[in-house]
Amino acid sequence: MRYLKGNLLRRVMAPILQSRWFLPCLAIATLAVLGTTVAGIPLYQSQYTYQPKPWGDAAALAMIGAAFGALMLALYQKLPAALFLLLAVAVGALFQFGFALTEGRGLDAMRVHTTKSGHATFAEDAVRMEKILPTMRHYELLVSGGTLGVFAATKPPGQLLAYMLTEKLSRRIYGEDMTQNARLERLDDTIVRVWPFIAALAVVPLYGVAAILGGAGAARLAVALYLLTPSFSLVTLHTDQVLFPLLFMGCLYLFLRPLRKGRDAASFLGWGMLAGGALYIAAFFQIALLFAGVLFVALAAAYVGGEKEGRKARALMLLPLSLGLMVGFCLAWWLLWLWLDYDPLLRLPRAAAAHAAWKHVPPFLSAYMGLQNLMEFVDWLGVPVALLAMSVPATRRMAPESWHITLTGALLLLVVYLAFFGLTVAEVARLWLFLMPLFALAAAHTLACAAGKRPHAALTVGGLQLASTYIIKVTHDFW
Repeated sequence: MRYLKGNLLRRVMAPILQSRWFLPCLAIATLAVLGTTVAGIPLYQSQYTYQPKPWGDAAALAMIGAAFGALMLALYQKLPAALFLLLAVAVGALFQFGFALTEGRGLDAMRVHTTKSGHATFAEDAVRMEKILPTMRHYELLVSGGTLGVFAATKPPGQLLAYMLTEKLSRRIYGEDMTQNARLERLDDTIVRVWPFIAALAVVPLYGVAAILGGAGAARLAVALYLLTPSFSLVTLHTDQVLFPLLFMGCLYLFLRPLRKGRDAASFLGWGMLAGGALYIAAFFQIALLFAGVLFVALAAAYVGGEKEGRKARALMLLPLSLGLMVGFCLAWWLLWLWLDYDPLLRLPRAAAAHAAWKHVPPFLSAYMGLQNLMEFVDWLGVPVALLAMSVPATRRMAPESWHITLTGALLLLVVYLAFFGLTVAEVARLWLFLMPLFALAAAHTLACAAGKRPHAALTVGGLQLASTYIIKVTHDFW
């Protein structure tokens, strides 16, 4: 049993990761999947719902190529963290703009996500509901009365708040004296020009988490792999992509920092309060972000289960951290209830019921749809990153004290749970996007362990990820 659980991966996978055949095998697997995509052989149910897109003009492809080149060059330069992150944010936005421009219709290829998709109702609501505070305080009444769009019933108020804040910014830019239709157009313009940069800000907490766990080099690699996931560049202008990865990784960073950098009970208590408050605020935008708590447990287990010496002392340090987490969570709960009259115990079951009504699956199809969800997620994550992330357990021999094994194990179990029991059918390229930075983090760890003296490994994997994004864009894309 022990052999099956652990030694099999270490004895079989570890030599493969360190062999010269590692990168060719990764490339073959990726090209095989891309080949089926180009040939029109669907790997999952929703893959070919939409018509293929143009192959792209020279200017758009040159923009994408220049952004990719700058990102790869930055990987091998010892840039200050702030400068690297500034470059990464710019590159991330350029990827989104560049892939949209390949369609040959300007930024309308991105604008369609705020004007034509189902989530366009949030932009319409943001323009129609002019006052933020009354809208937030009466959210349940507005939803039940049909005043807000149909998708508002499946979300907490934070999603609409993001649109309303952007609408306020739009008025500052374009002025107040406009008709409602004109304000909606100006809101769309603001979203298209601002949200790609906000989306790319997720690299900041990702870099922080990766740097704590593996150093600056691993952090740069994790950032690059995240920016090269197809979902990042193609599932644009949805809050799932713009805000949720940023909030999710921010919570993990605040929880992880005292475990690796904390020196006394006071620091554990303080960082715990920040993490608890951030977790509640994240759940105000998307309830699923509470799954960060599962990864909190994994990180705590990795912290306590390290070296045998000092385990009892480390376990005791979890007490102030846990206390701080609860205090911060409850304090944020109380403040939002006091300010916005927000009751998550009322919103959570209503949102879950509304979501289940949209995503109902007969019991006899649940296993099939779970597999479909996993296949879609791997496709939109990118085959190279997915395979590298799943290979983390095989790196135990190369990095025996790594926290990545515990964290990635919890992450993989969470994805399997969401696939089969998460009441989600398709659209996981968007709905699970908040998890993709962690897969990039895991893939970066495996790649760093496996690369050895092959400096071109990151370039190869990055190129395969970029090719995956391009093929998805021109064959089925995301609505």
